[in-house]
Amino acid sequence: MFPWMLFASDILMLKEDVKTVNSSSFTYFVQDKNSKLNANDILNSSTLQRSTKDGNQGNKQGPFWSKLKLKNDSNKSRTLILYNPLAGTNYIDVYLYKKSILKKSILLGDMREQKNRIFINRFSAFELLLAPNEQITIISKLDNFSLVYIGWIIKDSKVFIEDESKFLTLFSLVAGIFIFFILTSFVYYLFHKEITYLIISIYIIISFLYQFSVQGIFYSLDIGINLKFNTFIPWAGSQLGAILLLLFSYYFFDMKEKYKKSTYVFNFLIFLNILLILATIYALLIEEKYFLPLTPLFGFLYTVTILFMITIGFYIKEIGYQYYIIGQVFMFFALIIHGLALFNIIEFHAFYRYIVTLSVLIDIILLFLAQSLKTKRDLNKLYQAKIMLMEQSRFASMGQAIGHITHQWKHPLTLMGTSVSLLETVLRHDKKNTIMHLEKELPSMTHSIEHMKKTMIELSNYYSGKLERIAFSPRETINNSIALLSAKSTLKNAKITMDIPKDLEIINYEHIFSNIIIVLIDNSLDAFNYQNDNQIHISIISDGKNNILIYKDNAGGIKIEPIEKVFDYFVSSKGESQGHGIGLAMVKMLVEERLDGKIRVNNSEDGVVFEIFFKK
Repeated sequence: MFPWMLFASDILMLKEDVKTVNSSSFTYFVQDKNSKLNANDILNSSTLQRSTKDGNQGNKQGPFWSKLKLKNDSNKSRTLILYNPLAGTNYIDVYLYKKSILKKSILLGDMREQKNRIFINRFSAFELLLAPNEQITIISKLDNFSLVYIGWIIKDSKVFIEDESKFLTLFSLVAGIFIFFILTSFVYYLFHKEITYLIISIYIIISFLYQFSVQGIFYSLDIGINLKFNTFIPWAGSQLGAILLLLFSYYFFDMKEKYKKSTYVFNFLIFLNILLILATIYALLIEEKYFLPLTPLFGFLYTVTILFMITIGFYIKEIGYQYYIIGQVFMFFALIIHGLALFNIIEFHAFYRYIVTLSVLIDIILLFLAQSLKTKRDLNKLYQAKIMLMEQSRFASMGQAIGHITHQWKHPLTLMGTSVSLLETVLRHDKKNTIMHLEKELPSMTHSIEHMKKTMIELSNYYSGKLERIAFSPRETINNSIALLSAKSTLKNAKITMDIPKDLEIINYEHIFSNIIIVLIDNSLDAFNYQNDNQIHISIISDGKNNILIYKDNAGGIKIEPIEKVFDYFVSSKGESQGHGIGLAMVKMLVEERLDGKIRVNNSEDGVVFEIFFKK
């Protein structure tokens, strides 16, 4: 490198009207890989390299020494704040010389305890008081894992305080938006049970912590966070964010069900990101020299991850994918610009650091919007399915009832048919005894007609329920339901008992209540063996606020695990030939959405127990 000589023109002259200046153009430096130099060597050296105007050295191994001559070129004393714009720099040793005499040394950097710092700020900063026309030489030793910025940003103390106040106000606003989406996503997760909302919430938390650390907020707050952990957050935060974005894409696009081959790429990228995080931990705790080769991998792997997700978004036309792609494109360009600046490929500006924050915020909003659209679509589908189930439930129970009535009508119709055949024979061959046979057969025919009439009345009572809440006797309603299933219960040798007060009344939808009872009893009857002593017991108790219907049988219980899955659609404890898995799903829906109740299920020693809670 070409050696630069220090001339008088290389002194940074601070005029009275100058409030902010970047000292990089007036700063000279040397890379000290072997750590053999000291402050006096740099003070007296005439072979230092002049820094570029942006001061960024890119991904290089230090330590670096820098030299800056600064003069207050005014007739007033100046109180200045000097800070390194690369928040998170590990170590900065500052030596202040006046006429080759060391006046003060200051230890800065995020790996120094806050208690040892006079001036705690999110940057490595110190206060400098210059008398009129006073000149001072600032020697600095900078040592970071990989990225180093040579030079100081010099601000009038009042300007610095004003700028920091504006930044903190704006950052507080951004932090508020982050917190809002953290809570909103978590609430949506609790409400909709969509894992993607939980992933978004965790992703926002990681991004929130990353921004707090990379902007130096955590260090300036001095809340007792371990210094190495504080340094670990920005290095590993990007990879944790990449993992969470991959997981979001995996569930958002239903990769496991729709695109199984792509899951291999997802798993590979997640593995690489985890490996990089583990390597970061090793470098941080054991061998810091490994940070230098690791640094390019962070941006490269994150960029590859984002590009892969953009490709997936274009390929899979899931609802809301446009917002998903836009969010990832913002992230991609922000990473490219920030990475090129950090590695000194383009001119470094502190503003580039805020591009990442802005892109993360946009990405969070767009991911949330994309998932909300998908949730809205799924809810509409579920709503339509539930409407269809509500419509079908009445017809399904009617079909069940008609089937049971057919059983009940078989015997009286057979008896009536026999009587009619007998009377026809008598009329043809033995007319003189017609009256006698009529008197004998008419009571039997009348009895059969009454039995059939009673069955029809039971069916009519069941389906005459009004479509609004009414006061009804649950005991009477359950009796009617039992009567409809009497033929099947007799066939299965089932005994149904009740323990329900006669004067108890419930204000609710009677026909829906009856439908629920029919489904439960019918399921038990299907599960019973013909030879067993089959028992069903239905009772209603009160806990003060609720009436609780307790339904028990001794059919052996439900074998599905976890047992709550029996309420899922198309999950059946019967064989495929016997059931389609919508009965208990329909029961749960009717209890919760129509009767404003709750239903629980568990197995007892010899059967199943359902508990249905109704508000009094």
